[in-house]
Amino acid sequence: TPVLNLNLFRNRTFSLAIILIFINMMLLLSTETILPMFAQDALGTSAFLSGFLLVPGTIILSVITFVSGNLYDRYGGKQIATIGFACTAVSLGLINTVGMDDSPYWIMVYFCLFMTGFGLTLMPLVTVSMSELGKADIPHGSAIVNTVRQFAMAFGIIILTSIISITVAVMEAPYATSTYWGTSYALIVMAGLAVLGFILTLRLKETRY
Repeated sequence: TPVLNLNLFRNRTFSLAIILIFINMMLLLSTETILPMFAQDALGTSAFLSGFLLVPGTIILSVITFVSGNLYDRYGGKQIATIGFACTAVSLGLINTVGMDDSPYWIMVYFCLFMTGFGLTLMPLVTVSMSELGKADIPHGSAIVNTVRQFAMAFGIIILTSIISITVAVMEAPYATSTYWGTSYALIVMAGLAVLGFILTLRLKETRY
């Protein structure tokens, strides 16, 4: 008897939902890590303000997560997750428009949109993945989802912060300027991942009961 039944990945919808959860969790922790660094090192904000910029988005996430459950019952996970990835991609694109001389509060506004997208995406995708499994396989599926979520957060931080670090190391410019451009490159990659998530969500086939 396997400790973790990897045969669940033979289910196409389950596998696709897991990939989308992986992308979503990569973007979440990476964004929450990069934005305070960006606010402090590139925009020159205080440590307190850089952390405070994320507070409204976190509050919005708690509300949207509750709302997304009701929306799932009415429209299904595919439609909600598609809108969620669209919001995520747009928000990352908008964050990338914030200049070094702009108000840091624009980060707060755009991060609220990001967390709205995340709230519309994660729980519907988890529900879609679990709905494809039989009762006996749900514990295995839940363990896979939790493992993927943890791995995605670590993987995202490693890759995306490395982009910033490499840019700072090789760019012959003041630290604030090189950090700004490194963050810009990382945000472009993240927006690309969000667009990929949007496209893959369109290919999702869920079982509705």
